[in-house]
Amino acid sequence: MLPVLRLCAAVLAAGAVLAAPAAAQSPVPTPVAPADGATVQAGTPLSFTARGLGALVVRIARSPAVVDACGAIAEDGGRFDGTPSPADPSLVQFMAPAGLAAGEWFWQVGNPADCSAGPVRRITVAGSGATTPGTPGAPAVSPTPAPAGRLPKLARAPIASRIGTSNHALLVLALGEGSPSVSRSRLATLVRNSARRWRLDPRGPVRRVPRVGDGHDDVGFAAALVSEGALGTTTLLRQSYVRVRRVCAATGCRTTRTPVGTRVVERDLALLPDVPWAEGPAHPASEEYDLETVVLHELGHWAGNLRHTPVGCHDTPMVKGLGPGEWWRSPSDWRYDACGSARARAASALDVPSLTTPRPLVTERVVEQTVVVR
Repeated sequence: MLPVLRLCAAVLAAGAVLAAPAAAQSPVPTPVAPADGATVQAGTPLSFTARGLGALVVRIARSPAVVDACGAIAEDGGRFDGTPSPADPSLVQFMAPAGLAAGEWFWQVGNPADCSAGPVRRITVAGSGATTPGTPGAPAVSPTPAPAGRLPKLARAPIASRIGTSNHALLVLALGEGSPSVSRSRLATLVRNSARRWRLDPRGPVRRVPRVGDGHDDVGFAAALVSEGALGTTTLLRQSYVRVRRVCAATGCRTTRTPVGTRVVERDLALLPDVPWAEGPAHPASEEYDLETVVLHELGHWAGNLRHTPVGCHDTPMVKGLGPGEWWRSPSDWRYDACGSARARAASALDVPSLTTPRPLVTERVVEQTVVVR
């Protein structure tokens, strides 16, 4: 069920000369403090310091295991944004104001925008204190369907930074292909609203179908671009620039290849048309897949967040697989079968899948191109 980030190399002709490359990637963030193996007191404010550039975050987890293709650990202990030092922007501080619960924890600094993650550091929390902030689970307001006769309103609040950050990219609504279960007007409403919640720039609509390599950043139905077993797929076309030089000396000649940077040159989001979509505003029935949840998930990838959250009772739309009858529309309006009330429903209804039933994926993929710069 784990979606795999597949890299397909498409090497251009050696003599091709394209535009100047983007700047080289920023160095991997480096943890500074607390030291590896340090001991702190439970339930007291805790600060972390790291070096790096960009919108860095600190992830805290019970396990040092990597959970995504970027090398990041989980966030069951919380995720915290950093504040650069005014005197030295590369020195960034993070604060966990409520501290951590007693036990062994692991922390890691990373940059979701460029999919970089630093080394994992261990920290021991002594004593008994407050429970860990940011732990996924049941929200403050129990996510239940709206009362009969009342439909849920479209949520418009920005997606929280604990779920993901934004690269503020542009997207174009492409309506060249439709779905028998979704009206064009409803698709446009959900894409535009979801894009604004991720702080993206929606444009369109236009009459075309998303297609990789056409130079357009499109969102729409396109069965040909959806990965096998998935409801939707976001494809990133990324160019890696390599400078090739022929160096000659008295002893002979040799060819050098030096990486000089990468950049995403195109994004495409494709949704599978022939799915029993729940277009809303009503919540999905037990045999329907929630379109708004899938759009929110895929636009999260579009905004630069490539990691997935494992299937479970997590307050986020970035789960790696979505079952029928499940949804996430806001922190106060979501339901997954792993949550208590949904587990009870699953036990008493044969048409609701269990957690062991394979779920359709919501995935991303990266297509690599190598550009030779002479």
